Amino acid sequence: SAPSKIHVGDVGPKFEREMTSNVASIGDVAVSPVISQTVTTKATVTNLAVSLTTSGKPVRLQLIPGPTGGVGTPGHLKLSCTSSDYYHTGKIYLYRDGSEIAVFDFGSQTTTSLGGEVIYVSPAVIDYLDNTTSGVYTYTVSAEAYVNNVLDISNVKLVAYEL
Repeated sequence: SAPSKIHVGDVGPKFEREMTSNVASIGDVAVSPVISQTVTTKATVTNLAVSLTTSGKPVRLQLIPGPTGGVGTPGHLKLSCTSSDYYHTGKIYLYRDGSEIAVFDFGSQTTTSLGGEVIYVSPAVIDYLDNTTSGVYTYTVSAEAYVNNVLDISNVKLVAYEL
């Protein structure tokens, strides 16, 4: 059967690129498998990784929801506070070849210690442009929840492509 296609490019005309694997050549889109994982302390998100060969143009990295009907539909980042605490925060880290290139914080801070709060965030808020030279790069993701919080990453995949 024909490979899946993805439309990319927010500026100017849209164009189609191949989206078939977590390893991609110049001009193609690398996409990880759909994953679901729960973290409390900083941990690598298993299988949320892609490798991309680039020509030196900026690389766009995005977390996107998996297909409808996938595990944990709809795709989301869910932060749950498991006890009374003022801070309800999670972090998503992006890495290129093992080096941290971006950190995304999300959550809330309250003036009273309530406990039991739940915050849902679309994976689409994780969107980053990586300026690199030409080469082959592996991009990975780690996640972390603040003390007394749990971060559920559900029905999400990592996409990378050169602009």
